[in-house]
Amino acid sequence: SRDKSTQTPFEREHTMSTVNLLDPERRKASFDVTQMAWKIAGSKAMFERKRWLISLLENDPVFERGPQEYFDLGDRKKVIYKNLKRLHRVQQLIKEHNLDLMEDRIIKWLANIGGISLHDEVFLPTVLNMTTPEQFDAWAPKALNYEWIGCYAQTEIAHGSNVRGLLTTCTFLKDTDEIEVHTPCLEATKWWPGALGLLSTHAVVYARLIVDGKDLGIHNFMVQIRNTDNHKPMPGITVGDIGPKWSTNSNDNGFLAFDHVRIPRTNMLMKYARLERDGSYSRPGPSKGSYGTMTRIRASIVGLAGHYVGSAVTIAVRYAAVRRQEPGAKEERAIIDYTSQQSRLFPIIAAAYALKFIGDAMFSEYFELEAQSQKGDYSLAAVVHATSCSLKSLCSTIAADSIEECRRSCGGHGFHQFSGLPELYASYFPNYTAEGDNWLLTQQSARYLLKVISGKADASGSAAYLNPLTKASTLSQRSDASSIDQVLEPAFILQAFRQRSLFVVTQTADEMAASIHTASPEELWNNHLVDFYRLSNAHGLFSIVQKFFDNIERSEATLRPVLTRLFQLFALTWIQKDMGDFLACGFLSNQHIPLIIRATRKLYALIRPDAVALVDAFDKSDFELNSALGRYDGRYVETLYEWAQREPLNQGLATLGGVAIDGYTEFL
Repeated sequence: SRDKSTQTPFEREHTMSTVNLLDPERRKASFDVTQMAWKIAGSKAMFERKRWLISLLENDPVFERGPQEYFDLGDRKKVIYKNLKRLHRVQQLIKEHNLDLMEDRIIKWLANIGGISLHDEVFLPTVLNMTTPEQFDAWAPKALNYEWIGCYAQTEIAHGSNVRGLLTTCTFLKDTDEIEVHTPCLEATKWWPGALGLLSTHAVVYARLIVDGKDLGIHNFMVQIRNTDNHKPMPGITVGDIGPKWSTNSNDNGFLAFDHVRIPRTNMLMKYARLERDGSYSRPGPSKGSYGTMTRIRASIVGLAGHYVGSAVTIAVRYAAVRRQEPGAKEERAIIDYTSQQSRLFPIIAAAYALKFIGDAMFSEYFELEAQSQKGDYSLAAVVHATSCSLKSLCSTIAADSIEECRRSCGGHGFHQFSGLPELYASYFPNYTAEGDNWLLTQQSARYLLKVISGKADASGSAAYLNPLTKASTLSQRSDASSIDQVLEPAFILQAFRQRSLFVVTQTADEMAASIHTASPEELWNNHLVDFYRLSNAHGLFSIVQKFFDNIERSEATLRPVLTRLFQLFALTWIQKDMGDFLACGFLSNQHIPLIIRATRKLYALIRPDAVALVDAFDKSDFELNSALGRYDGRYVETLYEWAQREPLNQGLATLGGVAIDGYTEFL
């Protein structure tokens, strides 16, 4: 708070108390919050490591947050300068404390360094995982020490999610052993790559490989776009920033065009496709291997969804537990005690846990694929690709919707930047579109699931339940549940989601097969795009519910009861949202609807005492949340007031006779 000498009498009377308003809520918890926090972090060691890294940032003035973070949002130059300064300090901390690769990644994420983080998150993994040993030795050291700053130049102004439609060309020139990179039309201009507009010196460019006049499809190429000495664009390169966006304006998303730019043939990334000196072309690995970076990014989006929702629901639940409102009452009740508020927030607590667990599972699948690929085994490529598409679409949609609902649940204060929720939502929402629009991506997962149900692909991994040999027995099941306790049984829940997904996939496959002779392949596909979205989400939800249950089974016995309630609430909430499908698949009947509604109400009451403790377990510090509403001590009133005093428009009011805005006396 401000120095007492500058405070008004009103402010001196109402200074910030040291009482923690949320302590009574925390005493209600039925489980050990620290133990749950260790589980969410991955282990006690990971929990302690993250807290230590946070302490390095909290105590350093370079990373100061508070309301200034929001005051600066409209000044892009200031924000980018601040982020580069933070990156420089982070690099110093990494050296001072000899941080390992995992700690390096975590502290950069916590430090909020803006668009340049994409160098580490996208460009660097591409260099490390999609190059030959020779390319790795030549490029990786420069990328690791920031001698090169890189971006991932895939999206074009007229093509994004449709990677096959990209227009940039890379033509092999046999006479000089070079590749000519060219932007043949305005529509082919690269558009949106993060860290491209101002910062990058190099780009991994997605383009069509042309050899002897033959189009060999999309490949990756390393292209230097700026001089590493003076940072000026290289000859033939047109590059810049695309301008302000709805949010994430600390990221210098850019445009890039090539005018017959020549690069060595060996600048084509050749781990999964080789172009020899004589122009001969071969693929030592599967074509899907070249899309490893996209799969990794999608896995990251899934993996981080739970953390973003965890932050949002921490803010909303803490606020709901201290905000009081009850017209006419002598002592107002906390708004978290209203079932209407519980129905909005408690399913989001459950979703945060569900997303965290499926995110961990998605990362595990990706790293298993990566490890097997290093040995030349690509058997997991198809299923991991399909899973990443389905879950990226579903999880980012759930996350974005959940963050926005948290904001709305906070009423007018949720509209305030000081709540932290508008910026959290706007910063997360690009994931809805990044690495494939959420509607378009479901076509990728649907294609695979339809192959499995027709016996053209193995029913393995998350798609094992689609085995054509067991389809009939699965679809024939009917639930005889007749009580609240029975619809809360894990077996009931898992079978409902399994059978619903199998039904939707089978129904779509049967409808397409019936129309195969009456419509062209293009018309047939287009006619079922909405069905693809529906079946992809059904498959994704079954995967989430299954992984949630599996996680409970591996949990400490003391944590299982509260985790089971969250599992049940997540599942029953989605059954009610998609009730039509669950009835149509035959497993449920109309008699189950009132039971499910009553069971959901029961879960609200059971979860209520644990609500604050459950969000505390995400261990989001005040530094991370940067929210006046989500403070650990619950003192949102004093914080909102104190932060408002630091608004630049309020500075100098006393010396300027109460007027601190240009134009007031001139025009009014």
